[in-house]
Amino acid sequence: LDERAGERIHHAIQQAGLPVFALFFAAAGAGLKLDALVTVGPAAMLLVALRGVAIWFSCRRFAPADDPRLKQYLWMGLISQAGVTFGLAALVSRTFPSFGPQVEVLIVAMITAHELVGPVLTRRALAASGEIRTDEAAGTA
Repeated sequence: LDERAGERIHHAIQQAGLPVFALFFAAAGAGLKLDALVTVGPAAMLLVALRGVAIWFSCRRFAPADDPRLKQYLWMGLISQAGVTFGLAALVSRTFPSFGPQVEVLIVAMITAHELVGPVLTRRALAASGEIRTDEAAGTA
């Protein structure tokens, strides 16, 4: 692809992103029992923090030493998650009706936190490591 084609694709993805994310999270949250969020919210935030620390530590410890940028910034690109996890959360809810709905809310709350913070961290890591231009990091490209 030439540079202009790449820019057109990038622009199209940016325009489509917000509606896709809105539909994604609306569909994911449609059947949730949000009253359970009061109960599981603090646990979700604790697990989010623990997962973040585990990813950070693992990247610091196990990333290849030949590129120090990997050790420093890789963890930021690994925070976002979703995909099949929503389906697994719904499966847990249906399989274990006594506690499954609370676990489903816990998982969706964690995914939501990761999806809100992850892209910001990824952009920050790309900018700090010099992988994208400064105007791209500022969102003006």
